[in-house]
Amino acid sequence: MSEIMVVRHALSHNGLTGLGGKKDFAPHQLSQALGAMFDQAHGACLAAVWASWARYVYQANPARFARYARNVWDIEASFSVEEAALAGIAATEAYFQALGMPAGLPALIGRQDDAVLDQLASLCSYRGTRTIGTFRVLDEQDMRAIFAAANERL
Repeated sequence: MSEIMVVRHALSHNGLTGLGGKKDFAPHQLSQALGAMFDQAHGACLAAVWASWARYVYQANPARFARYARNVWDIEASFSVEEAALAGIAATEAYFQALGMPAGLPALIGRQDDAVLDQLASLCSYRGTRTIGTFRVLDEQDMRAIFAAANERL
């Protein structure tokens, strides 16, 4: 199985996006829009948006991300909840990079201009008619912000 398939399988099927609670497939939906527009592998698209999504939503329940960080990445118990949450997100991003996966849009498809980011958010939100996510419900503006953050990650 290729590294891309391993990451795709891991992200899609092991509960990572649910972090032990109600499942949230917002990163999946963001990556679907990205893959559709740029004809990229789903796993690579997930890797390119996951950390930006996580940094955008973690404050809705930082303890949940901290638990993930401690259980999956052995993040130190001495870290505050917020420090642990952010360290877990960073560890996940570093893991993807260690596998040769993109951690942002520039590594996947190159840096994109504002018009493309607008198109991605419009595509993902069905032109503003749907929201995504359960951990934190995201509208078209939120999706645009996540794509913009991913556009700044290497």
